[in-house]
Amino acid sequence: MKEQNRLSFSQKFNIASGQFGCMLGAGIASGAVMVVFFIGQAGVWSPFVALAAFVLLFICYYFGIQMCRKYGIDSFDGLFKELFGKFGKVMGPVSQGLFLFAFFVSILTVYSGAGSFMNQLLGWPHLLGVVLTAGVCLFIALSRMAIFNKLQGAMGWAMFLILIVVYFVAIFGFGGERLADKFATGWMPEGASIGSSALWLIFFSASFISMLSVYMFNIKDFKTTRDVKQTLTIGFVLNIAATVLPIFALLAFIPEVLSVQIPTLFLMTDVLKFAPGLVVYAVLLIFAFLTTGGASIIAMNQSVVRFLPKKISNPKLRNLIVPIALTLVFIPMSTDTMMSIMYTYSPIIGYISIFVMMIPLLVIAPIKLRKKRLAEEAAGADLTP
Repeated sequence: MKEQNRLSFSQKFNIASGQFGCMLGAGIASGAVMVVFFIGQAGVWSPFVALAAFVLLFICYYFGIQMCRKYGIDSFDGLFKELFGKFGKVMGPVSQGLFLFAFFVSILTVYSGAGSFMNQLLGWPHLLGVVLTAGVCLFIALSRMAIFNKLQGAMGWAMFLILIVVYFVAIFGFGGERLADKFATGWMPEGASIGSSALWLIFFSASFISMLSVYMFNIKDFKTTRDVKQTLTIGFVLNIAATVLPIFALLAFIPEVLSVQIPTLFLMTDVLKFAPGLVVYAVLLIFAFLTTGGASIIAMNQSVVRFLPKKISNPKLRNLIVPIALTLVFIPMSTDTMMSIMYTYSPIIGYISIFVMMIPLLVIAPIKLRKKRLAEEAAGADLTP
Protein backbone atom coordinates (compact mmCIF):
# COMPACT_ATOMS: atom_id res chain seq x y z
CA MET A 1 0.00 0.00 0.00
CA LYS A 2 1.34 3.41 -0.90
CA GLU A 3 2.66 5.44 2.00
CA GLN A 4 0.45 8.47 1.18
CA ASN A 5 -2.65 6.33 1.67
CA ARG A 6 -1.80 5.58 5.28
CA LEU A 7 -3.26 7.47 8.22
CA SER A 8 -1.22 10.10 10.04
CA PHE A 9 -0.70 9.94 13.80
CA SER A 10 -3.20 12.76 14.38
CA GLN A 11 -5.83 10.93 12.31
CA LYS A 12 -5.25 7.72 14.25
CA PHE A 13 -5.44 9.58 17.56
CA ASN A 14 -8.66 11.34 16.57
CA ILE A 15 -10.28 8.04 15.56
CA ALA A 16 -9.14 6.34 18.77
CA SER A 17 -10.41 9.30 20.82
CA GLY A 18 -13.94 8.58 19.60
CA GLN A 19 -14.06 5.24 21.39
CA PHE A 20 -12.06 6.60 24.35
CA GLY A 21 -14.45 9.48 24.91
CA CYS A 22 -17.45 7.21 24.49
CA MET A 23 -16.06 4.68 26.97
CA LEU A 24 -14.93 7.22 29.55
CA GLY A 25 -18.33 8.44 30.68
CA ALA A 26 -19.11 9.88 34.08
CA GLY A 27 -18.60 6.63 36.01
CA ILE A 28 -15.03 6.08 34.83
CA ALA A 29 -14.09 9.78 34.84
CA SER A 30 -15.21 10.05 38.46
CA GLY A 31 -13.26 6.94 39.50
CA ALA A 32 -16.41 5.31 40.90
CA VAL A 33 -16.35 2.38 38.44
CA MET A 34 -12.75 1.55 39.35
CA VAL A 35 -13.44 1.60 43.09
CA VAL A 36 -16.71 -0.34 43.05
CA PHE A 37 -16.22 -2.81 40.23
CA PHE A 38 -12.46 -3.38 40.06
CA ILE A 39 -10.91 -2.60 43.44
CA GLY A 40 -14.02 -3.88 45.21
CA GLN A 41 -13.85 -7.14 43.23
CA ALA A 42 -10.11 -7.85 43.08
CA GLY A 43 -8.18 -5.73 45.61
CA VAL A 44 -4.47 -5.55 44.75
CA TRP A 45 -5.13 -7.67 41.66
CA SER A 46 -7.52 -5.04 40.25
CA PRO A 47 -4.99 -3.21 38.00
CA PHE A 48 -4.12 -6.50 36.31
CA VAL A 49 -7.77 -7.51 36.01
CA ALA A 50 -8.52 -4.16 34.32
CA LEU A 51 -5.50 -4.55 32.03
CA ALA A 52 -6.63 -8.02 31.00
CA ALA A 53 -10.18 -6.73 30.41
CA PHE A 54 -8.93 -4.13 27.93
CA VAL A 55 -6.58 -6.58 26.22
CA LEU A 56 -9.57 -8.85 25.66
CA LEU A 57 -11.75 -5.93 24.51
CA PHE A 58 -9.22 -4.63 21.99
CA ILE A 59 -8.63 -8.10 20.57
CA CYS A 60 -12.38 -8.16 19.88
CA TYR A 61 -12.11 -4.71 18.27
CA TYR A 62 -9.25 -5.88 16.06
CA PHE A 63 -11.07 -8.92 14.72
CA GLY A 64 -14.25 -6.87 14.27
CA ILE A 65 -12.49 -4.17 12.25
CA GLN A 66 -10.63 -6.74 10.15
CA MET A 67 -13.86 -8.58 9.39
CA CYS A 68 -15.43 -5.33 8.21
CA ARG A 69 -12.41 -4.50 6.04
CA LYS A 70 -12.04 -7.92 4.46
CA TYR A 71 -15.74 -8.62 3.91
CA GLY A 72 -16.87 -5.11 2.97
CA ILE A 73 -19.17 -4.76 6.01
CA ASP A 74 -20.39 -1.31 7.02
CA SER A 75 -22.98 -2.03 9.73
CA PHE A 76 -22.86 -3.52 13.21
CA ASP A 77 -25.58 -6.11 12.61
CA GLY A 78 -24.02 -6.89 9.21
CA LEU A 79 -20.85 -7.95 11.01
CA PHE A 80 -22.67 -10.49 13.17
CA LYS A 81 -24.82 -11.72 10.28
CA GLU A 82 -21.57 -12.60 8.54
CA LEU A 83 -20.12 -14.22 11.66
CA PHE A 84 -23.17 -16.38 12.37
CA GLY A 85 -23.64 -17.55 8.79
CA LYS A 86 -26.98 -19.33 8.34
CA PHE A 87 -28.06 -18.17 11.79
CA GLY A 88 -27.30 -14.57 10.87
CA LYS A 89 -30.90 -13.67 10.08
CA VAL A 90 -31.69 -14.19 13.76
CA MET A 91 -28.45 -13.24 15.47
CA GLY A 92 -27.88 -10.10 13.39
CA PRO A 93 -31.01 -8.40 14.76
CA VAL A 94 -30.19 -9.70 18.27
CA SER A 95 -26.75 -8.06 18.12
CA GLN A 96 -28.43 -4.91 16.80
CA GLY A 97 -30.77 -4.90 19.79
CA LEU A 98 -27.84 -5.24 22.21
CA PHE A 99 -26.04 -2.45 20.38
CA LEU A 100 -29.03 -0.10 20.57
CA PHE A 101 -29.59 -0.86 24.26
CA ALA A 102 -25.95 -0.08 25.06
CA PHE A 103 -26.09 3.33 23.40
CA PHE A 104 -29.59 3.98 24.73
CA VAL A 105 -28.21 3.62 28.26
CA SER A 106 -25.11 5.62 27.31
CA ILE A 107 -27.11 8.63 26.12
CA LEU A 108 -29.50 8.53 29.08
CA THR A 109 -26.53 8.37 31.45
CA VAL A 110 -24.93 11.40 29.80
CA TYR A 111 -28.04 13.57 29.81
CA SER A 112 -29.22 12.60 33.28
CA GLY A 113 -25.71 12.81 34.75
CA ALA A 114 -25.07 16.21 33.21
CA GLY A 115 -28.38 17.50 34.52
CA SER A 116 -27.57 16.32 38.06
CA PHE A 117 -24.00 17.63 37.87
CA MET A 118 -25.07 21.13 36.79
CA ASN A 119 -27.79 21.13 39.41
CA GLN A 120 -25.29 20.32 42.17
CA LEU A 121 -22.49 22.56 40.90
CA LEU A 122 -24.41 25.60 39.67
CA GLY A 123 -27.87 25.19 41.16
CA TRP A 124 -29.46 25.05 37.72
CA PRO A 125 -32.67 23.05 37.21
CA HIS A 126 -31.98 19.43 36.23
CA LEU A 127 -33.95 19.82 33.00
CA LEU A 128 -31.90 22.86 31.95
CA GLY A 129 -28.67 20.90 32.31
CA VAL A 130 -30.17 18.05 30.30
CA VAL A 131 -31.32 20.38 27.50
CA LEU A 132 -27.98 22.23 27.27
CA THR A 133 -25.98 19.00 27.17
CA ALA A 134 -28.33 17.46 24.61
CA GLY A 135 -27.99 20.54 22.42
CA VAL A 136 -24.19 20.48 22.41
CA CYS A 137 -24.11 16.71 21.85
CA LEU A 138 -26.50 17.16 18.92
CA PHE A 139 -24.24 19.86 17.45
CA ILE A 140 -21.23 17.51 17.74
CA ALA A 141 -23.20 14.64 16.20
CA LEU A 142 -24.30 16.77 13.23
CA SER A 143 -20.75 17.84 12.44
CA ARG A 144 -19.05 16.35 9.43
CA MET A 145 -17.02 13.26 10.33
CA ALA A 146 -13.71 15.08 9.85
CA ILE A 147 -14.81 17.82 12.26
CA PHE A 148 -16.24 15.27 14.71
CA ASN A 149 -12.92 13.40 14.75
CA LYS A 150 -11.02 16.64 15.43
CA LEU A 151 -13.39 17.60 18.25
CA GLN A 152 -13.08 14.15 19.78
CA GLY A 153 -9.30 14.32 19.36
CA ALA A 154 -9.03 17.72 21.09
CA MET A 155 -11.20 16.63 24.01
CA GLY A 156 -9.39 13.27 24.10
CA TRP A 157 -6.02 15.01 24.50
CA ALA A 158 -7.42 17.22 27.27
CA MET A 159 -8.90 14.29 29.21
CA PHE A 160 -5.78 12.16 28.71
CA LEU A 161 -3.47 14.88 30.03
CA ILE A 162 -5.69 15.64 33.05
CA LEU A 163 -5.86 11.96 34.00
CA ILE A 164 -2.14 11.34 33.50
CA VAL A 165 -1.07 14.36 35.58
CA VAL A 166 -3.52 13.79 38.44
CA TYR A 167 -2.89 10.08 38.86
CA PHE A 168 0.88 10.13 38.32
CA VAL A 169 1.28 12.88 40.93
CA ALA A 170 -1.08 11.06 43.32
CA ILE A 171 0.93 7.82 43.01
CA PHE A 172 4.51 9.05 42.92
CA GLY A 173 4.13 12.23 44.92
CA PHE A 174 1.84 11.14 47.74
CA GLY A 175 0.82 7.49 47.68
CA GLY A 176 3.90 5.46 46.76
CA GLU A 177 4.58 3.99 50.21
CA ARG A 178 0.90 3.31 50.88
CA LEU A 179 0.56 1.53 47.54
CA ALA A 180 3.64 -0.58 48.27
CA ASP A 181 2.13 -1.56 51.63
CA LYS A 182 -1.11 -2.66 49.95
CA PHE A 183 0.80 -4.99 47.62
CA ALA A 184 3.09 -6.22 50.40
CA THR A 185 0.11 -7.27 52.51
CA GLY A 186 -1.89 -8.58 49.53
CA TRP A 187 -4.88 -6.44 50.49
CA MET A 188 -8.25 -7.82 49.37
CA PRO A 189 -11.71 -6.48 50.28
CA GLU A 190 -14.09 -8.76 52.10
CA GLY A 191 -15.87 -11.15 49.74
CA ALA A 192 -13.46 -10.57 46.83
CA SER A 193 -11.96 -13.49 44.93
CA ILE A 194 -9.97 -14.23 41.79
CA GLY A 195 -12.92 -16.24 40.41
CA SER A 196 -15.39 -13.36 40.70
CA SER A 197 -12.74 -11.02 39.27
CA ALA A 198 -12.32 -13.22 36.19
CA LEU A 199 -16.08 -13.25 35.62
CA TRP A 200 -16.24 -9.47 36.00
CA LEU A 201 -13.31 -9.09 33.57
CA ILE A 202 -15.23 -10.94 30.85
CA PHE A 203 -18.50 -9.16 31.65
CA PHE A 204 -16.85 -5.71 31.55
CA SER A 205 -15.21 -6.39 28.18
CA ALA A 206 -18.43 -7.72 26.65
CA SER A 207 -20.35 -4.66 27.85
CA PHE A 208 -18.13 -2.35 25.76
CA ILE A 209 -18.03 -4.37 22.51
CA SER A 210 -20.85 -2.23 21.09
CA MET A 211 -18.35 0.64 20.96
CA LEU A 212 -16.63 -1.18 18.12
CA SER A 213 -19.16 0.77 16.05
CA VAL A 214 -17.30 4.00 16.87
CA TYR A 215 -14.23 2.63 15.08
CA MET A 216 -16.53 1.54 12.26
CA PHE A 217 -17.41 5.21 11.58
CA ASN A 218 -13.99 5.39 9.91
CA ILE A 219 -13.74 1.86 8.51
CA LYS A 220 -13.00 3.13 4.97
CA ASP A 221 -10.01 5.11 6.28
CA PHE A 222 -8.19 1.98 7.43
CA LYS A 223 -6.14 1.26 4.33
CA THR A 224 -3.73 -1.23 5.91
CA THR A 225 -3.66 -3.70 8.79
CA ARG A 226 -0.83 -1.63 10.22
CA ASP A 227 -3.18 1.37 10.40
CA VAL A 228 -5.67 -0.76 12.32
CA LYS A 229 -3.08 -2.05 14.80
CA GLN A 230 -1.55 1.38 15.43
CA THR A 231 -4.93 3.08 15.89
CA LEU A 232 -6.05 0.38 18.32
CA THR A 233 -2.74 0.67 20.18
CA ILE A 234 -3.37 4.38 20.70
CA GLY A 235 -6.91 3.62 21.84
CA PHE A 236 -5.61 0.95 24.22
CA VAL A 237 -3.15 3.39 25.81
CA LEU A 238 -5.91 6.00 26.24
CA ASN A 239 -8.21 3.44 27.87
CA ILE A 240 -5.47 2.24 30.22
CA ALA A 241 -4.69 5.83 31.24
CA ALA A 242 -8.34 6.23 32.25
CA THR A 243 -8.65 2.94 34.16
CA VAL A 244 -5.50 1.04 35.15
CA LEU A 245 -3.49 4.11 36.19
CA PRO A 246 -6.37 5.44 38.35
CA ILE A 247 -6.75 2.02 40.00
CA PHE A 248 -3.13 2.15 41.20
CA ALA A 249 -3.68 5.66 42.57
CA LEU A 250 -6.99 4.84 44.23
CA LEU A 251 -5.59 1.64 45.77
CA ALA A 252 -3.02 3.74 47.60
CA PHE A 253 -5.76 5.69 49.32
CA ILE A 254 -7.93 2.81 50.50
CA PRO A 255 -9.96 3.02 52.75
CA GLU A 256 -10.50 6.79 52.34
CA VAL A 257 -11.81 6.56 48.77
CA LEU A 258 -14.39 3.96 49.81
CA SER A 259 -16.38 6.60 51.68
CA VAL A 260 -16.46 9.32 48.99
CA GLN A 261 -18.83 9.63 46.04
CA ILE A 262 -16.29 11.06 43.59
CA PRO A 263 -12.85 9.42 44.10
CA THR A 264 -11.14 11.45 41.34
CA LEU A 265 -12.26 14.72 42.90
CA PHE A 266 -11.09 13.45 46.31
CA LEU A 267 -7.58 12.91 44.89
CA MET A 268 -7.51 16.40 43.36
CA THR A 269 -8.76 18.33 46.37
CA ASP A 270 -7.90 16.27 49.48
CA VAL A 271 -4.73 14.45 48.41
CA LEU A 272 -3.08 16.82 45.93
CA LYS A 273 -4.48 19.90 47.73
CA PHE A 274 -5.05 21.42 44.30
CA ALA A 275 -7.11 24.58 44.81
CA PRO A 276 -8.83 24.60 41.38
CA GLY A 277 -9.40 20.85 41.59
CA LEU A 278 -13.17 21.23 41.31
CA VAL A 279 -12.80 23.30 38.13
CA VAL A 280 -10.41 20.79 36.55
CA TYR A 281 -12.71 17.90 37.47
CA ALA A 282 -15.69 19.81 36.04
CA VAL A 283 -13.81 20.25 32.73
CA LEU A 284 -12.92 16.55 32.69
CA LEU A 285 -16.49 15.49 33.38
CA ILE A 286 -18.04 17.89 30.85
CA PHE A 287 -15.69 16.63 28.13
CA ALA A 288 -16.59 13.05 29.12
CA PHE A 289 -20.30 13.88 28.81
CA LEU A 290 -19.90 15.55 25.42
CA THR A 291 -17.63 12.95 23.82
CA THR A 292 -19.84 10.10 25.01
CA GLY A 293 -23.09 11.82 24.01
CA GLY A 294 -21.90 12.92 20.57
CA ALA A 295 -20.43 9.55 19.63
CA SER A 296 -23.49 7.68 20.94
CA ILE A 297 -25.90 9.74 18.85
CA ILE A 298 -23.78 9.19 15.72
CA ALA A 299 -23.64 5.45 16.40
CA MET A 300 -27.41 5.20 16.79
CA ASN A 301 -28.00 7.40 13.75
CA GLN A 302 -25.82 5.26 11.49
CA SER A 303 -27.65 2.19 12.72
CA VAL A 304 -31.20 3.54 12.40
CA VAL A 305 -31.02 5.92 9.41
CA ARG A 306 -31.14 3.07 6.85
CA PHE A 307 -34.64 2.19 8.05
CA LEU A 308 -36.05 5.60 7.07
CA PRO A 309 -38.44 5.62 4.08
CA LYS A 310 -36.53 5.69 0.81
CA LYS A 311 -38.69 8.56 -0.41
CA ILE A 312 -36.61 10.74 1.91
CA SER A 313 -33.74 10.72 -0.55
CA ASN A 314 -31.74 13.78 0.51
CA PRO A 315 -28.70 12.45 2.50
CA LYS A 316 -28.41 15.62 4.61
CA LEU A 317 -32.08 15.49 5.55
CA ARG A 318 -31.87 11.77 6.38
CA ASN A 319 -28.91 12.41 8.70
CA LEU A 320 -30.78 15.25 10.41
CA ILE A 321 -33.98 13.38 11.21
CA VAL A 322 -32.65 10.63 13.48
CA PRO A 323 -30.27 12.72 15.69
CA ILE A 324 -32.95 15.38 16.23
CA ALA A 325 -35.61 12.75 16.94
CA LEU A 326 -33.30 10.95 19.39
CA THR A 327 -32.57 14.22 21.18
CA LEU A 328 -36.27 15.07 21.53
CA VAL A 329 -37.04 11.56 22.81
CA PHE A 330 -34.16 11.32 25.27
CA ILE A 331 -34.56 14.73 26.95
CA PRO A 332 -37.83 13.90 28.77
CA MET A 333 -36.61 10.36 29.50
CA SER A 334 -33.43 11.48 31.28
CA THR A 335 -34.70 10.97 34.81
CA ASP A 336 -33.42 9.01 37.82
CA THR A 337 -36.38 6.63 37.53
CA MET A 338 -35.56 5.71 33.93
CA MET A 339 -31.87 5.32 34.79
CA SER A 340 -32.78 2.93 37.61
CA ILE A 341 -34.80 0.81 35.18
CA MET A 342 -31.97 0.73 32.63
CA TYR A 343 -29.36 -0.24 35.22
CA THR A 344 -31.59 -3.08 36.39
CA TYR A 345 -31.44 -4.72 32.95
CA SER A 346 -27.83 -3.80 32.09
CA PRO A 347 -26.23 -6.88 33.77
CA ILE A 348 -28.53 -9.20 31.83
CA ILE A 349 -27.60 -7.49 28.56
CA GLY A 350 -23.91 -7.74 29.49
CA TYR A 351 -24.06 -11.50 29.97
CA ILE A 352 -25.99 -12.00 26.74
CA SER A 353 -23.31 -9.95 24.95
CA ILE A 354 -20.67 -12.48 26.00
CA PHE A 355 -22.35 -15.19 23.92
CA VAL A 356 -23.77 -13.09 21.09
CA MET A 357 -20.81 -10.76 20.45
CA MET A 358 -17.64 -11.62 22.35
CA ILE A 359 -17.37 -15.35 21.63
CA PRO A 360 -18.11 -14.97 17.88
CA LEU A 361 -15.44 -12.24 17.58
CA LEU A 362 -12.85 -14.30 19.45
CA VAL A 363 -13.62 -17.70 17.90
CA ILE A 364 -15.48 -17.40 14.58
CA ALA A 365 -13.84 -14.19 13.26
CA PRO A 366 -10.23 -15.55 13.31
CA ILE A 367 -11.36 -18.67 11.45
CA LYS A 368 -13.20 -16.68 8.78
CA LEU A 369 -10.31 -14.24 8.37
CA ARG A 370 -7.86 -17.11 7.92
CA LYS A 371 -10.11 -18.72 5.29
CA LYS A 372 -10.38 -15.36 3.53
CA ARG A 373 -6.61 -14.92 3.52
CA LEU A 374 -6.02 -18.43 2.18
CA ALA A 375 -8.62 -17.87 -0.55
CA GLU A 376 -6.95 -14.60 -1.56
CA GLU A 377 -3.54 -16.27 -1.63
CA ALA A 378 -4.93 -19.11 -3.75
CA ALA A 379 -6.56 -16.67 -6.14
CA GLY A 380 -3.26 -14.81 -6.44
CA ALA A 381 -1.45 -18.05 -7.18
CA ASP A 382 -3.98 -18.93 -9.88
CA LEU A 383 -3.27 -15.63 -11.61
CA THR A 384 0.50 -16.19 -11.56
CA PRO A 385 1.81 -17.21 -15.04
